[in-house]
Parts: sequence; C-alpha cells; structure tokens
Amino acid sequence: MLNRKRRAASQDEPLGALEYHRRYANEELIKYMPYRSGLDMLSCGCGQGVLLDQLDGRTGSAWGVDWPLPASECLAPKQISVARGERLPFATGSFDVAFGQEALAGRAWPSLVLSELGRVLRPGGWLVLWESRARLHSDAADIALAMRGAGLVLRAQEPFDLLAYPAAVLIGRLPALAYTYAAQATIKAMFALDGLLFGSRALSGKSWHLIIAAQKGDLTNG
Repeated sequence: MLNRKRRAASQDEPLGALEYHRRYANEELIKYMPYRSGLDMLSCGCGQGVLLDQLDGRTGSAWGVDWPLPASECLAPKQISVARGERLPFATGSFDVAFGQEALAGRAWPSLVLSELGRVLRPGGWLVLWESRARLHSDAADIALAMRGAGLVLRAQEPFDLLAYPAAVLIGRLPALAYTYAAQATIKAMFALDGLLFGSRALSGKSWHLIIAAQKGDLTNG
C-alpha cells in the first residue's frame, strides 16, 4: 500500500512546480491504459514512485523498478525494487501495461531495455514511454526497429512539452511562487498552449520530451 499519510498531507497544499508538471505528464501517459479493472502495471525508471501513487486504486497491482533508487523517501517503498531496465526481476508475461520514464535515456542501443519490457508484457499489453529528446541517443527508426525485435508494434509517437517544461523549471527556482496554486495554473495553461502549438509541424520537432506508445502482439496483424 502507498504512504497514505504523506498523500493526505499533500492534498491540503499546492504541489511544487516540477512535481505538478510530472503528475500532469503522468496523466497523459495513463490515458493509454486500457479501461478495465484488475490490470497489472510496471513503472520502469519509477524514481520516488509518483506514477505508482497516481495509479493507486486504478489497477490490480502496480510495481516499480529503478537504478539507483532516489535517496529521498519513496511514496510506495514496498512496491519498488532496485533493478535495471535491461534485467527486470519479473516473470515473462507479468504485466498488462509497462510505463517507462526515461527508460531509454542515455542508452546508445535501446534494444536490451525494449526486449525486457516486451518480455514482461502479456500479449496485447501496452508499453508507454516518456523520453527526453536530449537524452535519447537513438532516432525514431532505431527505436521502431528495436520494438519490432521485441515483438512490439509502434502505435503512437507524440511531442510533449514545449513551453510547459521550461515554465515549470523557471517557476521551481522562485521560492515565492514554486508552491502556489498560481504556479500550477500557469503550468496548466502552458500545457494547453503546447497542445495548440504542436499543430505546427515545424514546432512538433522542438519538444523537450516524447511520448512513445507500443503494443505487444502479432506484427502481421498490426
């Protein structure tokens, strides 16, 4: 179970700018989750377990892995294991959805991580990645090829964060604003503006992050 005492305390106060940004981004990832009860979820690169916290009550089970784990308190300590994406401590076909938060970041060859994430997914399961463009060393073609090798079918690749991320970083550095509802409203407005700006092809390639979604299944039917 999650640390409900910490959750309850945070509900009466505005979140920090960067945490609000992270939680808003996580909700965009969660939209790819199938709408049925009893789903088993994995968060790879889970950090403090913010996504696990947001998944609480929406799933059958939710587990996280990261390497190394953050030194600060985790929101779901009993659900998080110390492990690398290249070697996940779960049986084949354990999960319905796997979320990766910069799971491919800094890796010249994403195939090992994608193979492991594909292995632990059940047939028809979804993989949803949130990746930093600056830290993603592989291009779209390499990622698509690695996904095919892992038995995954690429379903979507969307730009994410144009103005919202730098706004969250800037506001986070201003103590008088970082933990205010005004800060959250500003970041939310930037997300809405980003959605309009990404309608331009010229700007879609300028995003700070990417959301990449794939599904495990028979490629001949994909």
